[in-house]
Amino acid sequence: DAELADTIVAVGTNALETQTNYFLNHWVPNLRGSSMDRKKAEFGSEPVAHGRIVIVDPRRTVTVNACEVEAGKDGVMHLAINSGSDLVLFNAWLTYIASKGWTDKAFIEASTKNFDKALAANKVSLDEAARITGLTADQIRQSAEWIAQPKEGNARRRTMFAYEKGLIWGN
Repeated sequence: DAELADTIVAVGTNALETQTNYFLNHWVPNLRGSSMDRKKAEFGSEPVAHGRIVIVDPRRTVTVNACEVEAGKDGVMHLAINSGSDLVLFNAWLTYIASKGWTDKAFIEASTKNFDKALAANKVSLDEAARITGLTADQIRQSAEWIAQPKEGNARRRTMFAYEKGLIWGN
């Protein structure tokens, strides 16, 4: 998935330091664009590009630096959120993405129950999330677009979520 994703979202992980082989052998080729032939073979006429990455971490880590080297600064979004505000960010993404209609309704219907109730119960505006997370509403909106905005030709964006102990232990 890391080599084929349009966007990698990394939460609670400093992958260069803690998962070096996975990071170097799978994330980096995508961020560099060297997995493009594999993407083209896998996805046919679907638009493909080198991967982008959203890193959610209060600290600027060596992983952020390495990703900027590999993908260029335009291909990396570091969201330096306030500690403990991850869930608010996730709910803002959910709210914004669902409001845009960028969800796979058939998959959700087949795989979940009460999605509309969950959406209503966890609704968070971009402005409210910005106030709590310490990010700007524009950062939250742009990161949600990197995660779920359809690609050219209305192809679904392929996003891989990577999380580790920072998220697990923080909750």
